[in-house]
Amino acid sequence: MMPDEDERMDEQPLFDTGPNQHKKQLLETCRIAYDAGVPHALYISLSLCREWNEPVPTAIMDQVLGVLEQAFGSGFFNTGKGGPHCNPLNRYRDDIAHFARWEAVEAARKAGANSADLFADAAELMEGTAYAVGEDAMRNSYRIIEKALDDPSQGSRLFFLTHPSAKNLGLDL
Repeated sequence: MMPDEDERMDEQPLFDTGPNQHKKQLLETCRIAYDAGVPHALYISLSLCREWNEPVPTAIMDQVLGVLEQAFGSGFFNTGKGGPHCNPLNRYRDDIAHFARWEAVEAARKAGANSADLFADAAELMEGTAYAVGEDAMRNSYRIIEKALDDPSQGSRLFFLTHPSAKNLGLDL
């Protein structure tokens, strides 16, 4: 069970650089205002932390993460190009499926599957899972991940698939 924001603000010092009551009161006012429905109070609190060259307090960072989680879910980050991948969450969900299948192919390879049966064996490994597909789709997923791994601009997105915070966005490998 997570403590509410008021408990966190009381338990944790706002800044590690020493007490500064004015800064603490101003950021606490921003935090309360944001919780009361004043959206720009969050922006102001972040701007103040930057202006003061202070780290962002945990309670305010929690608010920022909440905004980003809502933005991902609402389609705010859609590319506008249309199609199933204009929403990055849809793209990441597909990446997760392709990545899980790629891992199954690698596991089949390590288990000694010959090249002729590699994708069929990998498909068998995935039976009964959310990512189960046939041999041809397994081959296609494997190629997508291999291509992404060869391109640094694409491969870097795969790193984030396994980070625990991805679960907060509904992404789970």
